[in-house]
Amino acid sequence: MHGKIVSVTEFDFHTDLQQKYLNDRPEKVFDYADSDDELSAPRPYVCDFSSETDGKICKDKCSYVLEKSDDESFSNPTVFEGLKENKLELYNFKLGERFYWRAGSSLDTINNSPIHEVKITTDRLRNLKIDGVVNVRDVGGYGSSLVSGGRIIEGRYFRGGRVSDISEIGIKQLKDLGIKVEIDMLEAGISSGPVIEGIEFYNFPIDSFTEPVRFEEYEEEYRKVFELIKNADKKPVYLHCFLGSDRTGIMTFALLSLCGVSYDDMLLDYLFTNFSPSGKRDPDREFNSWYFEKLDRYDGDSKAEKAKKWLMTKGIEESTLERIRKIFIKREPCR
Repeated sequence: MHGKIVSVTEFDFHTDLQQKYLNDRPEKVFDYADSDDELSAPRPYVCDFSSETDGKICKDKCSYVLEKSDDESFSNPTVFEGLKENKLELYNFKLGERFYWRAGSSLDTINNSPIHEVKITTDRLRNLKIDGVVNVRDVGGYGSSLVSGGRIIEGRYFRGGRVSDISEIGIKQLKDLGIKVEIDMLEAGISSGPVIEGIEFYNFPIDSFTEPVRFEEYEEEYRKVFELIKNADKKPVYLHCFLGSDRTGIMTFALLSLCGVSYDDMLLDYLFTNFSPSGKRDPDREFNSWYFEKLDRYDGDSKAEKAKKWLMTKGIEESTLERIRKIFIKREPCR
């Protein structure tokens, strides 16, 4: 016996400014993010159960418990215990996720608590909240032209800023995402890793102020990065530089172009950095040069095939690139 569903909510974790950006042309990003503020984090879903607890706030030995589950039966829930307030903020949902939650004064009584159902937005761009880190997102969710109804799988490649200032809460949030590998592209003298115990750390430095040659050079760094990415189905990757913009940007461009992501979606992802303190990115700074000029130097019937040829000139094995496509692209079922 358990409680009944008393509410069904559709929730978009993008802030109002982020929603406007997603619904407009990416090139118009400066209309929504033209400052040095950190605006890249999502908004939380707030589990508010104050009406179910008479609005009382626990003191001393009193506390609440909340369960979050992927199914209405709560067969394998995530449990939050020791809550002193009658509300809880939740972050970092997958696109299209559906979950259920209930709360009460104890695990013994929670079975009879009202159940709340939440449906998360399917809109592309999964930006994330990692306490102490800026500009974090998962590149999963974008469409792929390589498979009919293709989509990039979430939870395998994450990009963002450096983790040197990450908090204990941020470390838990990072680990909760399933990340097993950190790739730091900062110069050896600037890199502060490894920082997070239990996550493999690699430093493949690319020098600052080398934007004009990053597409053509750094063969060894590309090879090493893609050797790790090819196992991201088993060991999800977090790749970063200082603020997760330029060096991180070109590695992400390489991955997404290889996997058949469209120009608009790659540009959307690239320019979302403007919502972070590094900001002030525009398409002509590097992105359009990569996409419209440099990729077109290579043979191929599509941008994805040109990207594959480009990455093979870095010494990356074709089998590595094909495995990456296999583990990153899925066919979406018809809805």
